Amino acid sequence: MNIELYKPLTFQGIGRKENQEDNFYLDPENRFFILCDGMGGHADGEVASKTVCGALSDFFHTNKTENFEVSEDYINRAVEFAYQALDAKDEEENEIKKMGTTLTLVYFGNNGVMTAYIGDSRVYQIRPSDKGNPIKIKTFDHSYVNALVATGQITPEEARTHPKRNIVTKCMQPHSDRDMPDFYSENVRMGDYFFLCSDGILENITDEILCQVLAENISEDEKIKKLEEQCKGKTRDNYTCILLKIKDLEFPKIKLSLYENEDSDDEILETQTIEPEPEKSVAENRPSEKKAENFLSSVKDFVSSLIKRNEL
Repeated sequence: MNIELYKPLTFQGIGRKENQEDNFYLDPENRFFILCDGMGGHADGEVASKTVCGALSDFFHTNKTENFEVSEDYINRAVEFAYQALDAKDEEENEIKKMGTTLTLVYFGNNGVMTAYIGDSRVYQIRPSDKGNPIKIKTFDHSYVNALVATGQITPEEARTHPKRNIVTKCMQPHSDRDMPDFYSENVRMGDYFFLCSDGILENITDEILCQVLAENISEDEKIKKLEEQCKGKTRDNYTCILLKIKDLEFPKIKLSLYENEDSDDEILETQTIEPEPEKSVAENRPSEKKAENFLSSVKDFVSSLIKRNEL
């Protein structure tokens, strides 16, 4: 499966902070996108987020997979490489003791889309065409307040202003236990959006606002501007986002040949190439039942046409 994307869109702001600790990396050609929110104050967080973005991109560029396929193991090896870069940076600049960073990553491989994350930066997959259930992926924040929400101790509304809302339960830090990413993988369709964001974005952009803006009948540039207006002058923290939209899905063609006998050198009666319909969804990293049903239906139609022509 080949995935074509529209031009990635992004915006970033410093909020009311003194410096920018968010970093991101866009690689439309190799179809991977990284966003990190640094922690540690002053230059420390910026160093951590920049180091991880750089190390991951270096790993992906120098360790390309066969047939452009991605897996959890491949991503984990990249994250381990980034941890090693963090360790080296900490030793190089020994005054940086408490630096750390979140991680969000979306990688569009030929075998599907892999979403990975550590911390409270978030990834959404949104399908505006599904009016009743547009959010297909919403990563579960690794944060103290999200654990309280999950256990029913506070409400999502209370979490937005909780005094401990900035405490994360997982992050990437040098010379520490390796927090490895959690993964998501969901069906994709043409027109789906992937939205990566640091937690500053979420101060003023709710799930409802995000879905509403992405469903509007306006250009993609107008959508990203409307989202940016939600944050400008209102956000306390650094804020950064990446907006990706699937333009087209191209599926591999399947060649089907029928023989008179089972012997491999017998005459081929007919060969037909069956191409899955591009508007159908496809599941990443696991077989798609719908795709299998469509394929079997195509085979049955093909065989029936030969029977009608007395060729079977």
